[in-house]
Amino acid sequence: MFKNKVLASDGQQFENLFVAVMGYARSDFRAIKPQGKIGDRKNDGCEPIAGRYYQVYAPEDATTKESASIQKIETDFAGLKAYWDTLYPIGIQEFFFVLNDRYKGAFPTTHKALSDIQKRHDLQKADVFSCKDIENVIFGELSDDQIQAAIGSLPDVSMIVKIDYGILTEVVGHILKNIPNKAVPGKLISPIFETKLTFNDLSAAAPYLKAGSILSNAVESFFERNSDFALQAVRQSLNDMYIDAAQEGYIANPAIGLTAQDQIYIHILSSATPLVGKGQHVAAQQAVQILLAYFFESCDIFEEPV
Repeated sequence: MFKNKVLASDGQQFENLFVAVMGYARSDFRAIKPQGKIGDRKNDGCEPIAGRYYQVYAPEDATTKESASIQKIETDFAGLKAYWDTLYPIGIQEFFFVLNDRYKGAFPTTHKALSDIQKRHDLQKADVFSCKDIENVIFGELSDDQIQAAIGSLPDVSMIVKIDYGILTEVVGHILKNIPNKAVPGKLISPIFETKLTFNDLSAAAPYLKAGSILSNAVESFFERNSDFALQAVRQSLNDMYIDAAQEGYIANPAIGLTAQDQIYIHILSSATPLVGKGQHVAAQQAVQILLAYFFESCDIFEEPV
């Protein structure tokens, strides 16, 4: 779920995730709120007692905009030093360029630019702070409650026993914002459910799909009250999400009991769940899981058994 959050986050979303994680992990961490035209003075967060400062960068594709990354490093550090270096007694000792590298790493020139800054300004450290580093903070320094607060969690499978039509309407509206461009025609077939689960190597996701499938009549009832267009549009959007997820190149993670297909399921679940109030998040996840089970059964997402 954390990796999916990272892959889906650009700009402010990624900064919010970083600030939330560091706020839980480090007692001295201070988030800096932009102030009108002057902004945050090139400081997205800091630990002033340690003299540690962070600047966040989350472009849509960090691997193709290297010149922009280098320019941002130079400009941001200059602005940071001009305002913050004398504000606290210890000054700036460490500078981290927090990059949403989407687990692809940073270019050598990015590391060189930071190394040059470290030497020129006599810093103890200047380095890239990547998605892997944030992951290490989350799972190495946070409690289970803090992890769930930062990245969410899956509801107990036994809770998927009813569907909230109001929340389902919100979920469908959110899914329809995703304009399909890869979706394939509907198959309108229904293989044996267990056979399809086994064929697709779904393990951790299987109980959620089974529980959701029990409420397939409720999904049909919902779409009968709407239009055929809504049903087909949701099918196409979910299929598009599945194709996107399949192209991400997920691999099995036996250490936490997830197959590659389980991770694709989580990817679709994360993409299809709208941002709702705290009290409604679990209900929204349940509504999405019921929809996924419905379209899984008709082979509109995941693969049809041969």
